[in-house]
Amino acid sequence: WNDCYGVNDLLLPDCSDQTLFGAAEGQAENPGKSKIEEFRDAEARYGRNIPLWRVYVQPGQLPFQPGTETTGAANAQIADGGIVQMNWKPSPDGSKATGDDPIVNKAIDQAAANIKAAGSRIMLTLHHEPDDDIGGGTACNHKGTVPGNTPANYVGMWRNIHDRFASLGVDNVVWVTGYMGFSGNE
Repeated sequence: WNDCYGVNDLLLPDCSDQTLFGAAEGQAENPGKSKIEEFRDAEARYGRNIPLWRVYVQPGQLPFQPGTETTGAANAQIADGGIVQMNWKPSPDGSKATGDDPIVNKAIDQAAANIKAAGSRIMLTLHHEPDDDIGGGTACNHKGTVPGNTPANYVGMWRNIHDRFASLGVDNVVWVTGYMGFSGNE
């Protein structure tokens, strides 16, 4: 960064001409390295601190689940005063996270508690890159890759998770989304 170090409540840089510089895990080809080592290597290559780390919660795990490598990397970034953007798919099938599945709702509530306990403000992306997985119910030709992932279920998933977090008093989340881009999707 420059002399204008800092971010506002939405985790946007304080200076209007500043870009929030970040890196995503898995983008460096460092087989066998931990997520923390991977990010430290990226900082060394860039010759600067990376204020935003983008991490992916592994299938079957929750955001800030104790003992996971993703949580260790996120906590290291927070301890260094940085920002974490966490990508989490609460269920491979979007229809399971719309509010009707008590098992998924319990996991959502635990994720909310974990994030609240992290204390630091984080960016949370639910079901990142939906343009790859979601299809049906639209005028486009893309069929989606997971049955049950329709636009209506995607919206329902977001609403359910946001509302459950709010009801549990989780106020340290900046809600974001992340798309793949065009890459052949119609």
